Amino acid sequence: MKKITNAKVYWFSILAAVLLIISGFSYWLSGTIFNETVFVNETVAVMTSQETTQSISAAIVDKSLENNPVVKNLLGDKLKSVLGGLLNTDTFAEVVGGVSSRIYLQITSEHPKGVVLNTLGVKSLVNPILTVVATPEQKLKLEKLSIPDEIVLVDPNSVPTIYPLTNWLWIWPFALVGALALIGYMIYFSDKSLRLVNTQKIAGVIAIFAFLATALIPSIEPQIIKNIESYNLRVVASNIYEGLSAPLFNLYLWLLILPLIVIVGIFGYQLYSKWTSRRQKNN
Repeated sequence: MKKITNAKVYWFSILAAVLLIISGFSYWLSGTIFNETVFVNETVAVMTSQETTQSISAAIVDKSLENNPVVKNLLGDKLKSVLGGLLNTDTFAEVVGGVSSRIYLQITSEHPKGVVLNTLGVKSLVNPILTVVATPEQKLKLEKLSIPDEIVLVDPNSVPTIYPLTNWLWIWPFALVGALALIGYMIYFSDKSLRLVNTQKIAGVIAIFAFLATALIPSIEPQIIKNIESYNLRVVASNIYEGLSAPLFNLYLWLLILPLIVIVGIFGYQLYSKWTSRRQKNN
């Protein structure tokens, strides 16, 4: 039976690693990004977090007072605080559910139309609250306050659609089987004396590619949100990206950890074998 060469071990290991990366990416797309229930739940959890609601309230205030810098300096922080509190209520959580569904349609649709956040419910509560907490001088300034009825969260031209990636949804099981078949082939056709060494080589190549994949995920984020003009909305988009990409990052992280465990395990086994061999010789 012809044994596999060292060169083939490296080339087939690279191919197996690429197939595992592709399989993980395809599985994440089908299970998280193109699964509306999972996508909406993840997005709602992110958008109702304190950091995100603060960024949304800051975006609303900045938009409302963009032409009134004096009022913004005087009432900006108080208005953001009031809005932030309102955005942490159950009423806003219900609104976010609809917004999250529209974000899902935005990034997965072939012809995206953008996403807006309706602020009418929040707007109706802001003025009465500010009237109570504001000083007489500040109440005069409130007359110049004009909160928009809606705020654009996602402009159709600022965030790219991933609709073309629908072609990847069916790939993951075939890529996974192909990768496992290659790994099994390399181990089975290795010379018996080199089987453990080749297994370490395979695991090492996979670990390197998994490390590169985990490093790539956060580096893509700036490219996705760079066209969003508002700093606060970039924070919102960044939080959503991090929440949705977390399952993929964790998947690749395990793809990094498991080969390292294999490498360390084989190394420990080899040391133990040498130690027991020496003991037998000494005895």
